[in-house]
Amino acid sequence: MICSDWSGAPAEGVTIDDLDPVQIARARNVLRSKDPGSGLLELSDAEFLTGLEAVRDGNVTHAGLLLFARRDVLAARCPQAQFHYVLLQNETTVARNDVDRLPILEVIERMEQIFQGPLNPEEEVSLGLFKLRIPQFPLDAVREAVLNALTHRDYTDPSEVLIRHSADELVITSPGGFIAGISPENILRHEPKARNRTLANAFVKLRLVESSGIGRKRIYR
Repeated sequence: MICSDWSGAPAEGVTIDDLDPVQIARARNVLRSKDPGSGLLELSDAEFLTGLEAVRDGNVTHAGLLLFARRDVLAARCPQAQFHYVLLQNETTVARNDVDRLPILEVIERMEQIFQGPLNPEEEVSLGLFKLRIPQFPLDAVREAVLNALTHRDYTDPSEVLIRHSADELVITSPGGFIAGISPENILRHEPKARNRTLANAFVKLRLVESSGIGRKRIYR
């Protein structure tokens, strides 16, 4: 099935003035930490946004809306961009229940803060003469899975991205099924496909994901 790139289409009613300088600075900081020599860092904010295709032909794209819009604008113009994190103390008790609409890079930052803290405890494992501390859920895998859910979800679906976190498992639910021939049987070997190509390309340019599609294998391993 061929999917149109919703993320590359103009975000109706959204202007450059609706974008948050704090989120633009966040994107620059992310790129600077990953690739300090990137030519994108030398550009003005307007050129930086164009380089990421957050702005195309003078119009803010849906990718730009998701990455850089002010929270009130995002809530008004893309209410389906809802992110829900649930921490389960046990099968019947919710210890934390966060529902919000945040620009995507802020979502990633929030998830990293959660899984770098006491909610993701480490266990000491002996390996010969050495002792290793292994987190309950590897941060790289969590980051990849959350990015995958936010990048490839169906934004025409009013449902939310849901992260359900317990001591035993981490379940991430994202609206929209498999696309372009990907299935549970071939997901680790199928060539990469993107439902939202412009948004996916922005993450590649920010060095948050690989264009080769190895993120799925990283999560699995």
